[in-house]
Amino acid sequence: MEPVAEIELDDHQQAIARYYRECWLDYRFFWINRKNLGMHFGYWDETTRTHAQSLLRTNEVMAEAVNIGPGDRVLDAGCGVGGSSIWLASERGATVVGVNVSPEQVGHARRFVHQRGLDDRVTILQRDYKNTGLAGESFDVVWACESIAHSPDQRDTLAEAYRLLKPGGRLVVRDVYLRRPPANEEERRMMDVWYDAWVMPPLPTTEQFLSFVSGTGFCEVHMEDVTATGIRSGRRLYWMSLAALPGATVLHRLGIRTDVQHTNVTGSIAAWRGYKRGLWEAAHTTARKPES
Repeated sequence: MEPVAEIELDDHQQAIARYYRECWLDYRFFWINRKNLGMHFGYWDETTRTHAQSLLRTNEVMAEAVNIGPGDRVLDAGCGVGGSSIWLASERGATVVGVNVSPEQVGHARRFVHQRGLDDRVTILQRDYKNTGLAGESFDVVWACESIAHSPDQRDTLAEAYRLLKPGGRLVVRDVYLRRPPANEEERRMMDVWYDAWVMPPLPTTEQFLSFVSGTGFCEVHMEDVTATGIRSGRRLYWMSLAALPGATVLHRLGIRTDVQHTNVTGSIAAWRGYKRGLWEAAHTTARKPES
C-alpha cells in the first residue's frame, strides 16, 4: 500500500510515523487480526475469552460509555489502521472521520475501509489531531483510544477536541498515565526506555489529565481506572517480547531489524516491568462539552 502524504510532519510526528511504519509487521502478525485491526490493549471481563475478543471489547466499552449510535458523527483521533473507525461504523451505525499523522497507517486504513465497503461511512485523513483543520462544532463524539499519549502537550489535543465538538458533544479517552514518579535511577531508566520506544513524552498523572480536561472547558468529567482490565494484554505483550528478545537482538546486531524495531521489543518489556513496580495505570475518561 502506497503511503499517503497530505501534511508536512515535524520531528516528533516523523518519529511516530517511523515507529508505526517499521513496527507494522510486528503488530500485524503478533497483535491484530483482520477482523478487529485493533492496535490497543484489550479489555478483559467476564464476557471476554480471547485476545481478539478483548480488542473488540475495548471498542464496546468505550462506545457504551458515551452512548455512540446511528446518527453520531465521530472523530477517531489517532485512528491507527482504522480498526475502531470501522467498528464504530459497522457495529454502531456511526459516521466516522479518522485522523492519523502516519502516512503508511492512513494508506492501510483506507484500504481496510474500502475492503469492507464502508467508504460512505468512514473517511480517513492524514491530519494532526491537535490541529485537524476540520470545521468546528461538527462532531458529536471525539474518540481517542491510546493515542493522546503520543501528544507533546495533551492540552492542545483536548482544546482541538473541544473546538470540534458540537455543544453537548461527548469525549471518550482511553490511555495510560503515571501512577507515581520513579523513585530511583533504575525506575527512571525503565520509564525512559518505554517512552523512547513508543515515542511518548513523559506521561501525566490521572490528576493532571483530569485538570487538563476540566481546564479546557469540559463538564461532567468522569474517569474510571481500567488498569485491571488490561493486565492480560500487558502480560501477553511482555512474554511475547521476552521470548523474542534473544532472536531480535541477533537480528538487530546483523542489521536485519532496525533500531526502532529492536527498541519496540525492549520498550514493551520495560512497560510491563514499570507496571509491576506500580509506576503507571490505565483509565477511561468521559466528558461533555457544555450546551452553551
